[in-house]
Amino acid sequence: MKKILIFMLFVSAIFAQEAKWHQNELIGQPQDADIDEIDRWFVGVEAGYERVWGDFGFGFDSVSYNTVNYGIKFGYTLYGDNRIYLNYNRNTDMEDDNATHTTKTTLQKLLLGIDGVRYINESFGIITGGAVGWAQSNTKWSDGGRDKESAFTIGAKVGGIINIGAHSEIEFGLKAGGSLFEETVWNANAYAGYNFKF
Repeated sequence: MKKILIFMLFVSAIFAQEAKWHQNELIGQPQDADIDEIDRWFVGVEAGYERVWGDFGFGFDSVSYNTVNYGIKFGYTLYGDNRIYLNYNRNTDMEDDNATHTTKTTLQKLLLGIDGVRYINESFGIITGGAVGWAQSNTKWSDGGRDKESAFTIGAKVGGIINIGAHSEIEFGLKAGGSLFEETVWNANAYAGYNFKF
């Protein structure tokens, strides 16, 4: 709850400053300047509701989890149409009970992503993209044991993006992918996020 409150305060503070930034940012720029070509770097936060299923290789039947996924990213926009970024995200604990023990697994990923954005009008665009990177699962057993695994991961996404002034945008959509542990672990989620452009 505290993390959600801090996140909401952060977003509120950004929106509170948006009008101040926006009114002066085009001083000295031509009247018909494309604001998308002025923006370059961006940082963002995101969260989503995710389904994870598969076998992490622990010797019992494949399992399915419903979990919350959250992350941060930092990237570079190329004239408003394409962008490249680094994204770190992780899941909340995924718990599994069976006849002999209980496990709690966290899954985290470091991804390199490339997106394409096609704007329908000045404020709304369609975003599609893909990402590759490295995933790590960390499982804690009820008897005190631990198990860590790393794997190559790949994913894709499709969604929408809404520009709010010159420095802020809201991104939302669907993601899906897989991580190649001993057996492939799949994931699919709906997400939303906020990006600050500078």
